[in-house]
Amino acid sequence: MGNRLLVSEQRFPVSLQSNHYQMKNNRKDSYTFTGADIGTLILDTDLKIIRFTEEAKRILNLKDSDPGQPLRDYDTIISGAYKALETLTTYEKEIQDNDGNWYLLGISPLISQEGKAEGVIVILVNNNILKNAESELDATEERLTRAMVAGNMAWWEMELPSGKITFNHNKTRMLGLKGEDFKHFQDFMQIVHPEDCDGAMNAMYDHLHGKAAVYACEYRMKNAGGNYQWFQDVGKIVYKDEGKMLVAGIVSEITERKRIEKQLKEAKLQAEMANNYKNQFLANVSHEIRTPISGMVGFASLLRKEDLDVETKKLYIDIIESSSKQLLNLVNDIIDISRIEAGELKMSKAPCELHKILKETETLFEQLKHARGKQNLKIRLNLSGKDEALFIVTDPDRLKQILINLIGNALKFTETGGVDFGYELENDRLKFYVSDTGIGMSEDDLKLVFERFKRTEQAHKKYEGTGLGLAITKGLLDLLGGDISVHSEVGRGSVFTFTIPYEPAKPEQVKSRKEQVTDTGRLRGKKILIAEDEKINRMYLEIILKDLPIQIFWARNGLEAVEIFSENRDINLVLMDIKMPLMDGEEAMQKILAWKPGTRIVAQTANALSSDREKYLESGFVDHISKPIDKKQLIRIMEKWVL
Repeated sequence: MGNRLLVSEQRFPVSLQSNHYQMKNNRKDSYTFTGADIGTLILDTDLKIIRFTEEAKRILNLKDSDPGQPLRDYDTIISGAYKALETLTTYEKEIQDNDGNWYLLGISPLISQEGKAEGVIVILVNNNILKNAESELDATEERLTRAMVAGNMAWWEMELPSGKITFNHNKTRMLGLKGEDFKHFQDFMQIVHPEDCDGAMNAMYDHLHGKAAVYACEYRMKNAGGNYQWFQDVGKIVYKDEGKMLVAGIVSEITERKRIEKQLKEAKLQAEMANNYKNQFLANVSHEIRTPISGMVGFASLLRKEDLDVETKKLYIDIIESSSKQLLNLVNDIIDISRIEAGELKMSKAPCELHKILKETETLFEQLKHARGKQNLKIRLNLSGKDEALFIVTDPDRLKQILINLIGNALKFTETGGVDFGYELENDRLKFYVSDTGIGMSEDDLKLVFERFKRTEQAHKKYEGTGLGLAITKGLLDLLGGDISVHSEVGRGSVFTFTIPYEPAKPEQVKSRKEQVTDTGRLRGKKILIAEDEKINRMYLEIILKDLPIQIFWARNGLEAVEIFSENRDINLVLMDIKMPLMDGEEAMQKILAWKPGTRIVAQTANALSSDREKYLESGFVDHISKPIDKKQLIRIMEKWVL
């Protein structure tokens, strides 16, 4: 038959035979057995087959002719039968056949009324259903454990009033601790953050006393490394009887979620603050824009009066011009801060004479203090002990802008005393300072002073401004490789200090720059096509170019520009507005270049970012000029590119 039944190491979970089968008469062949999943076999003391059931016949592959024959090849049953006969006790094992079927095997001695063993009864119970259920249960438990681990979760149960805890050890594994060290809920409470203990205990108390439908709370626990991790606990009473309760629940590790929540709260707070500053900025800008526009519109209307004398007209024109410059400065500030934040602002370093820049700035503010009604203030440039000239390489326009921003701020917030500024050469750095005797700033104000759109409390209440100047100054210094700091006391004034790298230049390099002059003779007799759809812009260009020895063709849109060029292909230079009706400047440029490659076409646009300039140059324009157009810059570009 072959050794078809293999012994498992497992014992019966439930005994099939408490002691042995007691014979009720003297005939062994009188015993009968039934049961579809139970196979029975009776053997005598020599282990010869006496009787068997159909199920035993199937399991053991017996034949109808086997009674009277000894049982062979089933070593497990044979050895078990001898043990049962020897000890007069039941032998039990869990066995599996070669086909993978599981059986509960029980072998008990058959004892006569005289107490003599006359054989054994072998019982085989099919155990596949139980084993399959156990396997499925094990698989389900494994899946649940994997899900718990993947979700940073663990289950727990707490018996009350004893406080004994049973839990999935994933909880202690998440903390890097040993599960066997935690048997009572107090073992866990000892590692809960002191600030969270009361909250956790109160949440459990409320649930146990019916004040809350479930126990739910969040708390921190100290891990093996001494750091705290966040957990979320949710549980409920699942059994209650005669003062005893069982509370079961799920705990989840939520440290990452807490970190993200904190970031979101901070981001929301920052967004709310930014929105407040934006609203404040818009209110300030609205006021700053309205002031010069009111001046321009108001005094422009007054110029219509016919009885104005020459001096009055000159005064009105000066006010209009000053207001327009104020408005332009505001627009430039907004553009500058946008370009700085977008990383689009580039420094244009060149040789320059530092003392000249400082003296020009001093002269400017000597005039401005009178215009601002602060004649009593002293503007002092300290160059004592310095050489007559210091030649450096930097961006002179941006350095001057930084000085103007700082000195302008000092002048604004100073009512008595004055403003001092100067510099020192320290190793490879130029260290500048601007000090004033103004209102000063508090410690809280100093934290905000270089932030965009943010103004100090005193500045917001009493003084005009957008809150952009110092933010732009810091951004420019970052681009120059410099830094800035401030020391201030309320009521005593402020001292701003900034540094930039010291790069020496040769005097002749600076002189060569100063000697650059325009040569309008290069433009004599040249044909220039200008495409501009805005009537006021065309009028302005007509006025600033009317004295040049050139022939101008005017187009009001891209389509007209293409038609004019098609009829005048000897045009030497094209100035092309970008945004125009019917056909934009870029499409017009492409059509002109398709007809006559190499044509010099300059883009003129209100877009001032360097990325826009690069985009236009890549698309086929030879250069780019930003609006509002400066006369000198326009003439230089025309001289440079005219054919």
